[in-house]
Amino acid sequence: MIENYTILPLFSKVFYLKILKNLPLNKIVEIIKKEKYKTSGEINKELNVNNISFISNNVNILEIKKFNFLKKILLKEFYTFKNNILNYTNNDFEITTSWIALSNKEQKSNLHNHQNCMYSGILYLQTDTNSGDIIFDDMRDIRLKLYCNSYNIYNSKSWKITPTNGMLIFFPSEVHHKILKNNSNTERYSLAFNLMPTGKIGIENSDSFMNLKILK
Repeated sequence: MIENYTILPLFSKVFYLKILKNLPLNKIVEIIKKEKYKTSGEINKELNVNNISFISNNVNILEIKKFNFLKKILLKEFYTFKNNILNYTNNDFEITTSWIALSNKEQKSNLHNHQNCMYSGILYLQTDTNSGDIIFDDMRDIRLKLYCNSYNIYNSKSWKITPTNGMLIFFPSEVHHKILKNNSNTERYSLAFNLMPTGKIGIENSDSFMNLKILK
């Protein structure tokens, strides 16, 4: 007989994943295709000029007037996450930066995380089954590597997600991630953005208290 027990995923990195329906994805893609792009990150030994992915020069895409509706939708979803799951009800959040990521055929990104933000989001606008999964890596110093018969959220060192059109992911900004190679003929477009809390942070009258405001 198996005894009753409880699993506690303590101190885990909490992700939010949802498929947003009824978004005008084709119209959004038509607009962002007109943006100017540059290579993402620095070129290293693993990536060369030809296979590194692109990001938009504009890092405030959601401030475009045509995307006001989309910004409202994304913030509404994030507030559901932060209020109902994380219980961060005392602080508002603002989107500080937002940009388009583009991967053409044979392109991928390097491993990276996002600085100067608390949470980050990705909305997939145009994808294909083989246009490049996203991998999230656990960068903690794990002392021993043991063999697993099967992997799950409790024993995995990395986690792979295959994006689909309309998929929205929120994740802690410090989590390292990368885009795998686009093995399709589809231009892979996604909208990435960062969020920061505003207002009172920490214990008042302590040496770490601050009242944070986002200046734009």
